[in-house]
Amino acid sequence: MSGGAGVTGALRIKSLRDGFRRAGVAHPADWVAHPAGAFDAAQIAALRAEAMLIVEDAAPPEKAPEKAPEKAVAKGR
Repeated sequence: MSGGAGVTGALRIKSLRDGFRRAGVAHPADWVAHPAGAFDAAQIAALRAEAMLIVEDAAPPEKAPEKAPEKAVAKGR
């Protein structure tokens, strides 16, 4: 993982038991995306070590392509 000290990447977490708690969060049985920095390094280590949780690195959401400005159409004379 890159970045400064204490900076963590985005994660996707799913619990094998709905409502299972770890790192101060009740994790549902469905996938939940957590943004970069939501957990510190020690919490991520605990999450990854927990057999009741499935933890994946999540790619940051892709930025939508910017729309090109429309060109003004000159009217013929």
